[in-house]
Amino acid sequence: MDGIVYRRLEKDDIKSVLLFGKCLDGVHLHNNGEETVEEISKYLDRNPGLSYVAVSNGNIVGAILCGHDGRRGYMNHLGVSQQYRNCGIGKHLIKLAEEQLKKIGIKKEALFVLCENKAAQPVQRMVLLYKKEIKKRNTKVLLFL
Repeated sequence: MDGIVYRRLEKDDIKSVLLFGKCLDGVHLHNNGEETVEEISKYLDRNPGLSYVAVSNGNIVGAILCGHDGRRGYMNHLGVSQQYRNCGIGKHLIKLAEEQLKKIGIKKEALFVLCENKAAQPVQRMVLLYKKEIKKRNTKVLLFL
């Protein structure tokens, strides 16, 4: 889609990304203190350069949080604004995160998607064409092997 700028998620973006995530169907942000500006800031410090946003006209229209444990990468809270869905933004955010993980030697990734997240089905289908799916409680884990 024209006019979309992809860039790394910075600490100054956290408040906007949290507000963005709360407006999306199928994205669940915890109210237990895990997903605050302070906690996401720590996450970005531990996982520099792995999380991304998609921006259009100065507004965040897509985001992905990505981190790793030294062996496997984890992608969480992938979201795209309703009016920008089915344009490849989610796919591109996954690709950007995956490329950065590979650069630091992480060869396997997992994308976590809530089972009831119907909005994510196009991305899930794209990923599942060449990935493996496992179910864990109320979450689908799409493994990039």
